[in-house]
Order: sequence, then C-alpha cells, then structure tokens
Amino acid sequence: MSQKKVTVVGAGNVGATTAFLIAVRQMADVVLLDIAEDTAKGKALDIDQGRAALGSDVNVTAAADWTATAGSNVVVITGGAARKPNMSREQLLEINVKIVAEITANAVRYSPEAIILVVTNPLDAMVHVAAKVSGLDKARVMGMSGELDCSRFNHFIADALSVAPSKVQSVILGRHGDDMVPLVSRTTVNGKALTDLMDAGEIEAIVNRTKKAGGEIVALLGFSAYYAVGAATVKMLDAILNGPAREVVCCSYAENQYGVGGYFVGVPAILGPNGIEEVIELELGDSEKTELEKSVQNLHKLIAQTDQMLARL
Repeated sequence: MSQKKVTVVGAGNVGATTAFLIAVRQMADVVLLDIAEDTAKGKALDIDQGRAALGSDVNVTAAADWTATAGSNVVVITGGAARKPNMSREQLLEINVKIVAEITANAVRYSPEAIILVVTNPLDAMVHVAAKVSGLDKARVMGMSGELDCSRFNHFIADALSVAPSKVQSVILGRHGDDMVPLVSRTTVNGKALTDLMDAGEIEAIVNRTKKAGGEIVALLGFSAYYAVGAATVKMLDAILNGPAREVVCCSYAENQYGVGGYFVGVPAILGPNGIEEVIELELGDSEKTELEKSVQNLHKLIAQTDQMLARL
C-alpha cells in the first residue's frame, strides 16, 4: 500500500481522469470525494478495475464524507460548476467562489498539513479563494494552469512543424484565459528559436488558438476538457509526491516578481514536496511586458470581485 494519499474533490470528468492517472501510475492512494456518492463509487470501482488490469496496487476509495480524506498529502480541488458553451471562465466566478471556499475549509480541517492544488475555474481567482480561506503558507497553495496552457501551445506548434511535442519548450505567463501571455521569444523547437522556424503570422495564429483552446473543446463536446487537464495536474502531483523539485509553469503566489504585486498568477516556478520553492523571474521583451501588465491588471479586477463575493459568504 502506498504511504501517500491524495484526495480528489469532484468525481466529474476532470476529477475522475486525475484519479485514474494517479492510480495507474501508482503515485498514491486516492480518495475520490463527491456529494454525488453513487457517481464517486461507480467511478472509483471502474478505476479500481482498470488499475488492477495494469498491475497497480494503490487503493482507490469513494466517499461523500470528508472524514475519509483525513491525513491527505495533497487535496486536488476540481469541484465546482463546469463551463458550458459560450460561457467564460469569469461567468463561473460567483458560483464557484462559494463551492471552493467550502471545499477548502473542509480540506484544511481534515488535512491541515496538505498541499492544495486547485483546478476549478476561473483558476486564478479560485486559487486566491483557497489561499485566503485556508490560511496556509502561500507556498502550499497553487493552481494547475500553465502546464495545461503550455501543453496546448506545444501541441499546436509540434503539429504545425511535424515534430514530437517533447521537442517543444515554452513558457506561458499571466492569467489562465484569453489574456495569457505565451513567451514566443523563449519558445524553442529542438533547441532552435520558434521565430526562426515559423513566420509571425503563423505564430500569432497558434498563440490565438492556444488562448481559445479550452473554448474550442467546449464548443465541440458541450463541456470542458478533461484528459489534458488531468494529465497536467498529475505532472504537478508527480513533483510534489515523488520529487525531485523541478520547474513547472503554474499559478503561484508572486510578490515582486514580474511586478505582480502579491497575487496568484501563472509563472514558472520550482515545485517539490514542500510546495512552491521559488518563482522564476525571466527577462521579457517589451511587448511581452506590456501584455503581462494587461493580464495582471485584469487579474486585479477579478480578485477585487472575488473578495467582494467572499465577504458576503
């Protein structure tokens, strides 16, 4: 039996996919928590049978009661309302502030030593909620966003250039949404600058598609993406549960870095068993600085709205 334990809150597509990947990779025992207990039980049973087929020996437990989650190393928050077609992440705000606040309060009650990893949208605002409600050291609260955005960006570039996605290296800053800032100047393919391999128009088209990638999937499926979301989440969990500390792109607390001024936002960071060890500050071009400033200004407005909603709870 694994000595590590991860609670995944929410047995929807994202939560179940995350739980499945944790289980088949034998990263930790998993508690799949959802108020819809039969849904959690059904998916946990399905995951158990799948991990048995692949020879994984971790335990997968379904629960509707938080007592089953006690002593978790990490609590992954996927619970909340999902995006629907033509719905922005911001429209989810009022619904999900209340849900994430309640989840967070229970998470720290039963697992006060846990790291909290938020996946619920609007991502940057929900990480802020989790940090504020939990009162945890900010290094132990973070959000999955940048790894997903980078994987989408890398996929589109690799597809356009007919190379393996593993050959593409990129960094994306800012909010998780339409004003994210892919750092084109730092994007490489097989060690070569992207700007030497594609013209400006081609790159702009891929940047714009990356910004709208989540909406593209919602339009096709009628609900939010989950395979790539689960994979990006598990990539972060691997650094936390197994180490060694490594660089990821995620929603982390930035004080003076990038002029953020004390907010959670997408940045490159060193992530390990103790949480965020360091935020990495990169040199930016003038246009990238301008775009990031705009993204951060929009973030400030979003957090002001979020705090107003929290005050009413």
